[in-house]
Amino acid sequence: LFGATGTGKSSFINAALGSGVQVGHGLRSCTQDLQIVWGSMRGVDFGLVDGPGFDDTVRDEANVLRDICTWLAEAYRSGAKIVGVIYLHRITDPRMGGSAVKNLRYFREICGEDAMSHVILCTTRWDEVKQSEGEMREQLLRDDFWRSMLARGSTLKRHDNTPASARRIVAEVMKNGGIDLKVQEEMVDEGKSFEYTSAAHGMREEMERLTREHEAEMRRIRETEEARQREMLAIMKAAAEEERKMADQRILQLQLAAIRLQLLRLEDEPDFICTVQ
Repeated sequence: LFGATGTGKSSFINAALGSGVQVGHGLRSCTQDLQIVWGSMRGVDFGLVDGPGFDDTVRDEANVLRDICTWLAEAYRSGAKIVGVIYLHRITDPRMGGSAVKNLRYFREICGEDAMSHVILCTTRWDEVKQSEGEMREQLLRDDFWRSMLARGSTLKRHDNTPASARRIVAEVMKNGGIDLKVQEEMVDEGKSFEYTSAAHGMREEMERLTREHEAEMRRIRETEEARQREMLAIMKAAAEEERKMADQRILQLQLAAIRLQLLRLEDEPDFICTVQ
C-alpha cells in the first residue's frame, strides 16, 4: 500500500485482515518501518505491506524512499511476487496540493508505467464528506491527475472504511498475476544502487524544483520589500518637501506681515515740512 501520511493505509489493513496494525491519529506518522501483515482469502495466502508515507513526519523523504525501494528489491531477490499495488488518497482533500503531486510522482517512478495495470487508485474517508462533494473531487482526479494512469489500465475504487469494502479491493488485486516494479528491475536485474534509480532521480528533480521555487519566492519577497522601502522613501521625501514648502510659505507670510507692520508705522508718523530761510 502506498499513500501519504494519514490516508488510512494501516486502517485499510486492519479492516481487510482484522489485524492490529497501529493506526495514526492526526498528522504524525506511526508507521516508521515497512510491515507485512499476512492473511488468507479463498485459500490463497497473501501479505499486505504497510509503509511510511513519502511525507513521513519522523524521517526525511530521501530515507523513506530509500527504505521502500531497498525493501522492494530485497523482496524481489527472495522470489516474492507483487500482484498489485494500492494507492490511497483522501477524498477529503479539497485539491491535489504540491505534496500530493510529489507523492504521486514518486509512486509512479517506483512502479513504472508498465505496472500501472496492476494499480488500484483507492479513495478513502468517504464518510467524512458530502456525497456530491466527494464525487466532484473524484471526477477531478479521474479527468486530470490520474487520467494517464487510468489510461494505462489502473482501476479507480472507493473504500468506505468497512471490512467488506477493504476485502473487495484486496480480492480485486489478487486477480492479477505477478508484476515486477520498475525499481526492482533497476536495483536487481540492472544492478543499480538506489542513487541511480529513476525514483531517486525523480526525487532529486523534485528537490531541485522546490529549491528553485523557494529561491524565486525569496526573490519576490526581497523585491517586494525593496519596492516597499523605495515607496516609503518616496513618500517620506514628498512629505519632507511638502513640509519645506509650508515652512517657506510661513516665512513668506511672516515677512509680508512685517512689511505691512512697517508700512503702518510709517503712516502713523507726522509729516515734517522743511523751509529754507
